[in-house]
Amino acid sequence: MGEFSPYVDNGGTTLAIAGPDFVVIAGDTRLSTGYSILSRDVSKLFKYSDSIVMASSGMQADIAELRKQLLFTIEEYRVDNERDIELDAFYRLLATVLYGKRFFPYYSFNILAGISKEGKGVVYSYDAIGSADARTYGAAGSGQELVISILDAALKRKPDPLSIDEAIELGKSALKQATEREIHTGDSGEMYIIRAGRPAEYITFKLRKD
Repeated sequence: MGEFSPYVDNGGTTLAIAGPDFVVIAGDTRLSTGYSILSRDVSKLFKYSDSIVMASSGMQADIAELRKQLLFTIEEYRVDNERDIELDAFYRLLATVLYGKRFFPYYSFNILAGISKEGKGVVYSYDAIGSADARTYGAAGSGQELVISILDAALKRKPDPLSIDEAIELGKSALKQATEREIHTGDSGEMYIIRAGRPAEYITFKLRKD
């Protein structure tokens, strides 16, 4: 018999790319365990406001519990402050919640994407116990290494700022390429496009289903 583990990795891949005044965040919808597909239609993206979206991969049960705790705390913040939480505050809240579970962490690897108070696109990439840093792009999940290599190749050599159309196409392409090489990523892709001063736009696109 194998060694007992309280965690299950349900697979899937997420990514985010920030630009001067926008950010795109995407993920696939496959939920699996081992070589079995449990569902082809489970979202890894959680929209908290028109300027903040979080993507989570890892264990679905832990992700659901983390989301529930965040929603409760954010609603308290809204009542106490009579306004929605801003990106900087959400960044610290998520880090605090994850660190508070450091002795028995949520098996959840999160990317936070949004628009800062200055109107700039920001991506925060977290580990399981809340350590995070601001980046221009990031990825997590079972296809993380594949996606990061694609984003590195596309963005580190680009001399000009990325346009929003380029970011959208790059995000789609990276997920599609991960689907070709990683069995736990697939079925459908979904993406939020977040622009400064505008409602977040949601789109979906097809990925491999086999």
